[in-house]
Amino acid sequence: MTAAPLLPKAAYRVIDKKADFHITTPKTESGTRIIPILYPEVIEQLRQQIEVMDALYPNDKLVLNGYHGFIFRNRYGSFLSAHNINRAIERISTAYNMEELDQAELEDREPELLPHFTVHNLRHTFCTRLCESTNDIKFIQQVIGHADFSTTMDIYTHITQENMREKADAIKGNLVLM
Repeated sequence: MTAAPLLPKAAYRVIDKKADFHITTPKTESGTRIIPILYPEVIEQLRQQIEVMDALYPNDKLVLNGYHGFIFRNRYGSFLSAHNINRAIERISTAYNMEELDQAELEDREPELLPHFTVHNLRHTFCTRLCESTNDIKFIQQVIGHADFSTTMDIYTHITQENMREKADAIKGNLVLM
């Protein structure tokens, strides 16, 4: 497993009545953390993305508050905002759903449509999968960047309860009464 530091990000905010990109830092100290990269394929994809950025912007002039080398950008080479990502998700979902509706009609079946979701939903999905994979809540808390253990538990306790039931059933099946 490799890890990558979570760095400040460029976010589109209104500050002093002016809307523009600003460097934002995490809300709490625990938000500044090292994120484990669980799959080598992710590292390779990031490496390829950096190569693409270097080729597209060899004399990179995109600098904000002294930060540069932004890996993810919009189609014009500028900062990528959550709004940009959400619009892309919406376009992809809409195109998929239209194709799925046509395919389902051809196959005389109910379509399996993607629900509306945002980039923030992906964070919740990731945390949910972590909860399903491990019961180490401190690890999950650190990866997600919650300052307080109770935040992680309050948001994801339903997943933990489901896992506990499954694990209890598995243990019960393995126990031999003497």
